[in-house]
Amino acid sequence: MQSSPVAAYLQRFAEPGSAELAEAIGRDYQHILVIPAYAEPPDFLHQVLASIDRELVLTIVVANMPTNAPEAQRAQTQALLDHCREQDNVLAIDRVCKPLPPKQGVGLARKLGSDIATHLIAKGKIRSPWIYQTDADARLPSTYFDPLNQTDGALVFAHHHVSDNATLRQAARLYETHMAWYWQNLAALGSRYAYPSLGSAMAVHHESYSAVRGFPKRDAGEDFYLLNKIAKVAGVGVDLSRTITVQARMSSRVPFGTGPALAQICALLEQDPSGALYRSYHPDAFALLGGALATLRALAAGEEPPADRAAELLHELGLAKVLGNILRQYSQPTQRQRALEDWFDGLKTLRFMHLARRHFPDISILDCARHNPLIGPIVNPPADPA
Repeated sequence: MQSSPVAAYLQRFAEPGSAELAEAIGRDYQHILVIPAYAEPPDFLHQVLASIDRELVLTIVVANMPTNAPEAQRAQTQALLDHCREQDNVLAIDRVCKPLPPKQGVGLARKLGSDIATHLIAKGKIRSPWIYQTDADARLPSTYFDPLNQTDGALVFAHHHVSDNATLRQAARLYETHMAWYWQNLAALGSRYAYPSLGSAMAVHHESYSAVRGFPKRDAGEDFYLLNKIAKVAGVGVDLSRTITVQARMSSRVPFGTGPALAQICALLEQDPSGALYRSYHPDAFALLGGALATLRALAAGEEPPADRAAELLHELGLAKVLGNILRQYSQPTQRQRALEDWFDGLKTLRFMHLARRHFPDISILDCARHNPLIGPIVNPPADPA
């Protein structure tokens, strides 16, 4: 039986046609996996699912392209759609004949696939309550669908980028170090938003997904914004028990994210192969963030925090505009703390760190671990091909 939030979401906010597309599935499955695919090799699924028992999994492939896609990429996406239609245990969704608005891109593709998945879970056609997400350039381990250690919210899995190209491989290592440096420092500070964001390595509980009204329709960052919303209602965990391998690829399809970051790092490596030119957050910027979190705790407790740099940056982000309402609306410190943490969310945390650069400019990524030996890589990566 559908829970009320799920039923309300499916009735009011699910993508048009998602219920009808779900009706095409006749048999039951244990798990469901959503993959948006644009201009990928037609047989990409064989690589993604090479280690998976496909009889247990329904894979939804949303073959999509933007309205302004070049003809060569349109033809490539049509070819992968045709190939996926011939595969068992695959529901291939055609957003080639009806392309996506360029500014909605991958977010809309993920939302459509995940809305179909939510319909199927609500109908009992999928036994697991989790909607798994990955990308066409990922390789899933045989342990991918092992039981999860969380009952709701979302989970982000360990991941590791690989490449046959030595420069791209090094760029990926530097980028992974930067991402780990960020979220693990947040974890050490007790931030609720301490997790990596990667659409190819996450699972979302369908009830939590429904509670936040699904993926935002964005051409980039849809994973970050979905997790940011879920962190406020159910929590986001990090699962290091399984590692997803992702092909490191430079890309200009989206305005920000892994692909553009790798292109930027490769350009820096041409100037200095050591990687020293790639920079990340200064350790003292995280100390400043710790001061900001302490300021919010003091305000929630009714105490007067110091008028320091952290307070200055918080007010620059708009704290004064919301603080009075929070203090009037909530009388208990725990309620106020929750409301202040909802306001100072993952996006504002990131903006705070950017503002902190005026006091503490970024340092070379090679120096980051030396400043804090407790911050390590996400996983011990497997050896790269020679």
